[in-house]
Amino acid sequence: ASAGWAVAIGNFDDSTREAALAVEAQCRQLGVETLVFDADVGSDAACVKAVDAVASKWQRIDALVNCAGTTRFIPHGDLAAIDDLEFERVYRVNLIGMFQMTRAAVPVLRDSSTASHSTAVINISSLASLNGTGSSIAYAASKGAVNSLTLSLARNLAPHIRVNALAPGMVDDGLPRRVLGDEAYAKIVDSMT
Repeated sequence: ASAGWAVAIGNFDDSTREAALAVEAQCRQLGVETLVFDADVGSDAACVKAVDAVASKWQRIDALVNCAGTTRFIPHGDLAAIDDLEFERVYRVNLIGMFQMTRAAVPVLRDSSTASHSTAVINISSLASLNGTGSSIAYAASKGAVNSLTLSLARNLAPHIRVNALAPGMVDDGLPRRVLGDEAYAKIVDSMT
C-alpha cells in the first residue's frame, strides 16, 4: 500500500475479520483501493472465487502473497499427541491451500505480465522448514513442503511469473497469539528476549 499498490486482503472467518478490517483501514489511510474477501484456502472453490473477485475489481493481479497458515502447538517429542488428521489439517491450509490459490491466480497473473513487467507469487514459509523447529512437527514439515512447492512453481511458471518464498522466524502477534492465548504467548515472547 505504501508503494501505491491496490491491496486485496484475504480473511478467513469472523474470528479474523477485525484484524483484516484494521489492515484495510491502514491501506486506505495510504490512499489505495482495497478489497477484503473471505476465503478458506483449503477449499479450491473458495480460492477460485477469491481470485475471481480480485480480477473482477481490478482486471489484473500483479502479485499473490500466499500467507494463510494454521498450526497447533504440540511438543515435537510428543509423537503420540499428533496424528494423521492433524497432519492433514495443517497440510490442507499450509500447502494445499497455497497451491490452490496459486493455481487459481496463474491465468490472471499471466495475463497481467508483460515483456517489461513480470508478476510474482510470494509464499510465506518459515525458519521451521529449515531447522525442524516451530509449533509442531506437522507445521515444520508443511513449511518444508512449501519450499519444494516454491521451487517447482518457480521453474514451471518462469519467466512471466516469479515465485519466491520468505522464511521468517516467529512473527509477533497474529497466529501464535490466537493459537496459544495471551498468557502462553507472553511466556514464549519473554523466553525469547
